Amino acid sequence: MTPSAPAPSATAGRPALLPQRFLFGASLLLFVLTLLFVTANLDLGLLLEIYRGAHADWLQFWVAVTDVGSNVFLATVVVIFAVMLAIRRRYDTALWLVAGWLLTSLTVELVRWLVGKARPSVPFLATAGGASFPSGHAAQSLFVFYFLWILLAGSTVMRNRGWVAASARELCSVALAVLPALIGYSRVYLGVHWPSDVLGGWALGFFMLGVSFLGASGRGETPPNHGPRAY
Repeated sequence: MTPSAPAPSATAGRPALLPQRFLFGASLLLFVLTLLFVTANLDLGLLLEIYRGAHADWLQFWVAVTDVGSNVFLATVVVIFAVMLAIRRRYDTALWLVAGWLLTSLTVELVRWLVGKARPSVPFLATAGGASFPSGHAAQSLFVFYFLWILLAGSTVMRNRGWVAASARELCSVALAVLPALIGYSRVYLGVHWPSDVLGGWALGFFMLGVSFLGASGRGETPPNHGPRAY
């Protein structure tokens, strides 16, 4: 009598908690750094150091960078990629992209209402309104661009299609990785946010990424050890 195959465990085929562990860990680290900046009064010194370096020659560049983190631009990106994912029948991933971005935006507004932190008392070099903490540009841009970055890393799009496609894929990957950092820096450079606002925004963005990927993986959208497949 041949031995029967072992019964699959309850966790067989379920995705490992990566990148979720990294995302939640990054969120916690940035939250601690935010508290350090606030309690150690590091905000003002770093703000002035960055703000004093603002030059007219670079002003339009940083305004353009900060516009990439605006609600209008990010909403357009989210809708386009959600439709692309839905066409590929990645419905849960599309849902979590949209829901995660909306939840990030709502959480930013809730925290702003609860904290009520004033913006820096320097002349703004870009339009800004409402409370200062956390930075919505930092939180939302990190969520959207890193969501897409993780999707790209776990997908097969433009792979094994020659050096031109490979170079384009690498360029997209670098752009998605760097944009949130540039956008966060631009908010301080333009005088509309304290450094701790940006750190807090990034912490929130990483936390919402972890929540979204846990939600997607819980519904079977995530292959083991990878983010949700975009294509």
